[in-house]
Amino acid sequence: MLILGIVKGLQVLQIPLEKLQTLLLEGVDGYETPVGARGSQLSGGQKQRIAIARALVRKPTLLLLDEATSALDNESERVVQAALDEAMAKGGRTSLVVAHRLTTVENCDVIVVLQEGQECEIGSPEGLMAMKGLYYQLHNVDAAVKTH
Repeated sequence: MLILGIVKGLQVLQIPLEKLQTLLLEGVDGYETPVGARGSQLSGGQKQRIAIARALVRKPTLLLLDEATSALDNESERVVQAALDEAMAKGGRTSLVVAHRLTTVENCDVIVVLQEGQECEIGSPEGLMAMKGLYYQLHNVDAAVKTH
């Protein structure tokens, strides 16, 4: 799910057209794709890619992402994550990212690790890895799953 935050005007983020087209059109028949009522003919992943592309183009000062890549396959997630990382690195916005996949947050400035709804760790990705706490354990489990 993606929720747009505060938008000041319609400032447009400078994202190369090819990236937006990749996000928007992958797995569909281009701009002529019938989407159906309320996007009923689109997959969950297609809806997520379109929502993210629309959010990035609008350049909100606050971007809230709640499991924004959850319906994407690994390759689509990689492309979308690269676009999100680039947009967040440009600054000028606050991004709040809720994720189970650690790849989604590994480039964030600050990570808050929750366990059973309670904050148990907070810090940079590097700092959390150095602490060798829950984030470290989750990171190693996540990495082990990817290699098998």
